Amino acid sequence: PASKASEVTHENNGWYYMPVQNGMGVSGIPDFLGHYKGQFFAIETKKDLISKPTARQVDQLHALDRTGAVVFVVGSEAQMIAFCEEMEEV
Repeated sequence: PASKASEVTHENNGWYYMPVQNGMGVSGIPDFLGHYKGQFFAIETKKDLISKPTARQVDQLHALDRTGAVVFVVGSEAQMIAFCEEMEEV
């Protein structure tokens, strides 16, 4: 069975997936990929405000941004709130 971290979850008007990184997929994929009310999003999570995405993560985030996805790097509760607010405005 799939681990909790790899389950696809449907909630209200959205969907998200947390890819499990095991070295066999594409490197740099964000921690959360999802879709909310017609808008695709990607979130890279960090443990704090100091931690930064790797160069490969930045490349993937930029690629997603160029396609029109809402892209966020989140390292605090305030940043997560900002992401939620932006998604509600879309």
